[in-house]
Amino acid sequence: MAERLWDYNPGYDWDEEHDLKDHPTWICDQVHSWPRLMPMDAWFWERYCTYGDVYGYDLICLPRVKGMIRRVRNGADYLAFKVISDEKEVEQREIKFKETVLSLSTEFPQWWPRAKEELMEMFTRLKKVDLDAASNIELLDHLYDLMDLDRRVWKIHSKGLKTVIAAWSLFENLCKELWGLTDTSPEFRRLMSGYDNKMLQVDKRLWQLAKSADSKGLADIIMADIDTTTALQKIEQSPTGRDWLKDFNDFLNEDGWRMAHAHVFHEPTWLEDPTPAIGRLKYFIQNAGEFGADIERPRLTKEREETLAGLLSKVPNERKGEFLKLLASAQLAGVFQEEHTYYCEFYCHAVIRRSLLGIGRRLVKTEVIDRPDDVFTLNPEEVERVITGPDGCDLRYITVRRRREWEEWHKMDLPPVITSRSSIPEAFEKDIMVTREPTTLKVIAGVLPEVTPDPEADLYGVPASSGVAEGLARVVIRAEDIITIQVGDILVAPSTTPTWTAVFTVVAGLVTEAGGTLSHSAIVAREYRLPAVVNCPEATKKIRTGQRIRVDGDKGTVYILP
Repeated sequence: MAERLWDYNPGYDWDEEHDLKDHPTWICDQVHSWPRLMPMDAWFWERYCTYGDVYGYDLICLPRVKGMIRRVRNGADYLAFKVISDEKEVEQREIKFKETVLSLSTEFPQWWPRAKEELMEMFTRLKKVDLDAASNIELLDHLYDLMDLDRRVWKIHSKGLKTVIAAWSLFENLCKELWGLTDTSPEFRRLMSGYDNKMLQVDKRLWQLAKSADSKGLADIIMADIDTTTALQKIEQSPTGRDWLKDFNDFLNEDGWRMAHAHVFHEPTWLEDPTPAIGRLKYFIQNAGEFGADIERPRLTKEREETLAGLLSKVPNERKGEFLKLLASAQLAGVFQEEHTYYCEFYCHAVIRRSLLGIGRRLVKTEVIDRPDDVFTLNPEEVERVITGPDGCDLRYITVRRRREWEEWHKMDLPPVITSRSSIPEAFEKDIMVTREPTTLKVIAGVLPEVTPDPEADLYGVPASSGVAEGLARVVIRAEDIITIQVGDILVAPSTTPTWTAVFTVVAGLVTEAGGTLSHSAIVAREYRLPAVVNCPEATKKIRTGQRIRVDGDKGTVYILP
């Protein structure tokens, strides 16, 4: 019998023997690996994310790497790199890199609003398709349209993200050269804080809904330990409740095109199940007062302006123009990092989910699969094979097996690094750090933490947001479990995404196992002035819920207290 090369995601399934032979080190993208990818998630994510990386790095002419390579292993996303080994090519790309990044960054303030308009136009067009009235061939054409959409979205995603993160890195290099500052230095962080973004604006709308619910006497219903359907039915029983519910539904119709996790299709959107939105309302009701980010923004802006004035006075005159251009570009990074998640990941994937469920309903009618969401256990090639003539095609032998495997993968440990090197530090030095790849080092994995000479510290990570916080640890692995977080807790998690942002209003500090200085955790912690340490290995294993801990966001250290 011939060896089966792949099954789950053709061409992108993990093959330990050959993949480690070709590339000795693979990093887990932990942010986009929980929950585990189903085949449909993995097919779109691995292909078009990889395409976007190659496009983005070619566009900015990143000197030492041409893009990422992806594999899906037990439903998790692992990365390696297309490294450029020819030093002459590296030198040529170095010359073009800085010039290109500065040029693209200068255009960014005009480009990004136009790109958002283009994205919304594409989403609106696809949302208008009547999936239940479409013929089988029209559904196949629609499937191809989804592929075109995702490829275009990843092109926009990568152009913006690679540009602003590269600008951040170039500005950090300049600060190192002038004063020895890095992006973990308090002065650097102050230069990058105090900016609004779309994700914060959505959170503010939820905060306004929470305030409105409280003023209309609905807070007790929302805070009650009852399911969402029951809560909404109770709210609808009064005129004031119906008025509030209209505002809530208006919010969902505009901003409910998102799932709990940005990287998957298989989860329900807030429009389908508003439970996550209700959960965030509870945090805003619980933490009475003004919207946290609005409170902190004037202080952060003042600190930013004062820091800039102090540093600018020390910049040599001949380099002030370069300093200001790079600074302006770097300051776009945090805003875009949050906003692209809203448009390029949440909204896009919610639209694709809607369409795939329509295809799934058609396959249920013809007894190809048992339920519409079984379509996510298939990949597009399998759907393509049956959709134009589904009668008599039974794919349940595939869907049942794959769902069972997917459920088992959630019980397995997720190695953060898979390498054939002798140690993880060697793997980072030879296969990661040499690339100088900014997205991995600043967003996904982060740099290896430096062990400071502090004998009292129990864990070391990367300083992400200044300050010191002390409180009870709350270890949370999954986004759906953030409801356990209490006011004053210090959140300890593998990583965070925009789904977690509402809890930033109630926690005292933050520790994550993954991520860099431009991860969601770091960006939002700075906007809320929360002490935070990121890329703190095994934090969720070494810290237990209920332990008193202290987090030092300037040193990057964590202390487990008696």
